[in-house]
Amino acid sequence: MIMESTELATKKQIEDVIRLRNESIKRYQGALESLASIETNLKTLGEYIMPHQRRDLADLKSFQKELDANLWKYCFDKLGVFTVMNSKNIDKLRKEIDTNTPELSTENIEATITKLYDNRMKYFVEGIIDTFRNLAKGYKTNEKESFKIPNKCITGWMIEPRYSKGLQLRYSSQDRLSDIDRTFCILDKKEFKDRQTICEANSKLENNETYENNYFELKGYKNSNAHIRFKRIDLLDKANQLIADYYGNTLK
Repeated sequence: MIMESTELATKKQIEDVIRLRNESIKRYQGALESLASIETNLKTLGEYIMPHQRRDLADLKSFQKELDANLWKYCFDKLGVFTVMNSKNIDKLRKEIDTNTPELSTENIEATITKLYDNRMKYFVEGIIDTFRNLAKGYKTNEKESFKIPNKCITGWMIEPRYSKGLQLRYSSQDRLSDIDRTFCILDKKEFKDRQTICEANSKLENNETYENNYFELKGYKNSNAHIRFKRIDLLDKANQLIADYYGNTLK
């Protein structure tokens, strides 16, 4: 089940986060008030007695906004929200939280998580489409057009030479490989370990070797191409069926 990890997050765990958040804000406010009191007392001796470093502390509103943004992202991670999203949508959600940060409260968390949970399959399928569209034969750019992921594909601009020897994944393509691995892990109901595939693939590419895990093989070439062969055809069929269902087509 997608986003099963949300079941591990009890109401008490959420309340613990809120309690720590409120306590931190209260203590920070107390620290600001203490510093203001110190500055007032020192001004009786002179205008410039108070050390300038005291002004490095952010105001309470800025502190609360950044704290809430960080805790929202923490909760999303622990509640499994990021699990069903590809890297592009995770980054988009993080930026939205940083820009428009809602107040962190039990009610807001529960309402947001419920909405995300109810739409988890939609987010997952849209992530598959975004990740695999450019791997389809006759690369389709039309977002309204269905496609099928082949069991073998070639993707360009994914590999580059290492400074010392061998090859490596381009920095801009690392998320793409992680998203491929994430998709198969979820379909296989296995834990997805972020960055693991990237590190293991780069280790093989450094020695011009083929990287292989439970789901696919990847061979890099100096012309920047990567040849990918998917091994679990049963999971590939599931992914293709989800894409077909999304577009209202029959899988051929």
